[in-house]
Amino acid sequence: MDDSTHKMLLTIDIGNSNIVFGGFMGDSLDLFFRIKTRKELSKTEWAHHILKAFQEHKVKPNLVDNVIIASVVPEKQAALSEIIQEHLSVSKPYIVTYKSDFHITLAIEKLQTLGIDRAVNAAAAFEKYKANLIIVDVGTATTFDIVKDKTYIGGLIVPGPQTMKTALIQSASQLEKLNLHLEKPKNIIGKNTKDSIQSGLFYGYIGLIENILKNIIHEQKTDFIIVFTGGAAPLFIHEISHPCLHEPHLTLKGLKLVSDWNT
Repeated sequence: MDDSTHKMLLTIDIGNSNIVFGGFMGDSLDLFFRIKTRKELSKTEWAHHILKAFQEHKVKPNLVDNVIIASVVPEKQAALSEIIQEHLSVSKPYIVTYKSDFHITLAIEKLQTLGIDRAVNAAAAFEKYKANLIIVDVGTATTFDIVKDKTYIGGLIVPGPQTMKTALIQSASQLEKLNLHLEKPKNIIGKNTKDSIQSGLFYGYIGLIENILKNIIHEQKTDFIIVFTGGAAPLFIHEISHPCLHEPHLTLKGLKLVSDWNT
């Protein structure tokens, strides 16, 4: 992928746990990597990790001619913008804000407080499915975002499954010794503390998702297409009783669209 006649759009989703990078050649996602959002790293260290990832994927940084960033971590946005201008052949990245064109209406209070990745996800899902949607993004926080009649009408935010696990372990000293993983248990009834917690987290989270979906559908009296995305989505999507679709790169694809519409 070192043909310099082809140019790449670099999409960057700065989240609380990871910074996710996607490189698009046309409509094809040809580069994908993620870096932990470690706030203690210096700008020089960030640049090293990013350039190393380009090298590992055999992509020349000078292929990138356009960059778009969506961020929910403001302190990392400025540093990444500087890295891009210093190390890539891009004068200035496009920063997505609530004022960007998403091709849908955003009908909520205080638009400037909306996690911009949620607007990007809603735009991407609507552009693909052209339907009423519930988008479930399972990450550090799990968000439920509702698009109805081509309008983003709001949603819900709950702690993500990993966040719940961490909070539980940190609140009880004896649990710190347990090597807990988020996974489907063999049996719903645990025979020891570790299995009991894993089962409680897994099935409890399924119950949380199911109940929220049921109540949204009941309140809105509307049929929705349900789309799952986010790092932990594969753990739960096949356990939900509602038909669900999986879009693992929804935010990156949304950033590609927002770039097309705004730059």
